[in-house]
Amino acid sequence: MEILDKNRPCFAGCALSNVKPSTGCTVFPLKNNRMRCFNCPIAVEINDHLITKAKRFSISVVPTVGSPGSGYQDTNQNNLQKIQQDHYVGKVGEEAVRLAFQQFGNMVQGPDYTIYLNRQKSWDADLYVNGIGLAVKTQTAAAAKRFGLSWTFQAGAYRQDPILNEPESWVCFVKFDEQNHQCMVYPAYQIQELTFGEPKLEKLKGCKRVVYGNSLPSFSVVGDRPVAIQNKEPPHSPEAIAPGL
Repeated sequence: MEILDKNRPCFAGCALSNVKPSTGCTVFPLKNNRMRCFNCPIAVEINDHLITKAKRFSISVVPTVGSPGSGYQDTNQNNLQKIQQDHYVGKVGEEAVRLAFQQFGNMVQGPDYTIYLNRQKSWDADLYVNGIGLAVKTQTAAAAKRFGLSWTFQAGAYRQDPILNEPESWVCFVKFDEQNHQCMVYPAYQIQELTFGEPKLEKLKGCKRVVYGNSLPSFSVVGDRPVAIQNKEPPHSPEAIAPGL
């Protein structure tokens, strides 16, 4: 274990001159992929433009998921409103992670707002940071209060997150406060660093795996003071919205 030295670049080649890390933050020197850039929670404000963009995407994508128009049959999830909400929350989380990594000078590709037909969908990484694939998992603050801070992975017979079988793959976790449009972005972890458990809901056991916040290595989720960054993008970003959104 190594104590963070804020006077030198962190692993992704980004300088820490604009951010003061929480006291006691640590980093784990990894022998393989040096993805981890920041090593303590970062608060990211999401502006109204990105909120609207994510909502439009979620509305457009629902008719194309699972069995088109009827939800996911493998998990008996036919509540289209719930599916829409999940896609909205997920896309907001991806934007938060993008902003967090870009704040440190990284090149980030994504999120992808293309609406794919069911047969065109893939398990490609949600983002690419300096060319390295990064999955993003997001939970709302309301869900965290109800079930505990946690993030789910598909692990069923028909749908399974490929990264579960890729120990060196990277994932970033996010908690989204919908009321305040603020996300807490946690450091990137490799799959091999994580402890997986069972979901609390009985109906999800056997088709999902869960990472609980209190099992994340290197810091205490409850005790850390987040590092706040502002979303400096203009209210109406010049970035094009995907067709149909």
